[in-house]
Amino acid sequence: YSSTGAFACVACPSGYYSNSAASTSCTACPAGYYAASQSSSCTSCPGGTYSFTASSSCTDCVAGTYSTGSASECIYCNNGTYSGSSGSSSCTTCDAGKYSISSGAFTSCTSCSKGTYAVNTGASSCTNCAAGQYVATTAATACSDCSAGYICLE
Repeated sequence: YSSTGAFACVACPSGYYSNSAASTSCTACPAGYYAASQSSSCTSCPGGTYSFTASSSCTDCVAGTYSTGSASECIYCNNGTYSGSSGSSSCTTCDAGKYSISSGAFTSCTSCSKGTYAVNTGASSCTNCAAGQYVATTAATACSDCSAGYICLE
């Protein structure tokens, strides 16, 4: 680009572009896009990354978050899901017997504790065993009935 009376053209800086000849200014790339110096267009950030306005590159989402393409920010994974590494474009569903809640960036699912279970994948909590039932292990998907002659203790 150049201004009136210019004796030379100036390259658009990183994060900016000029898409026409005889341009007098550069335009900032919008959030979710980036450009190297001397660019004639902006490039969309791929899934698992984000960028702010006028960025020269995209930044990986941290573990526990994700993004789809052209993102201006990363999103926490939903209840029952997690993201175990940086740069994730989606979240992974928790296995049966495990859970996660959406109060932060979860990088793994938590096993249900003894006395609780989660039947389905994608659980946001575990369920207590009913009276007369027990489970002696963690990450259980079902409870067992106490045998005749026994009572279940908490």
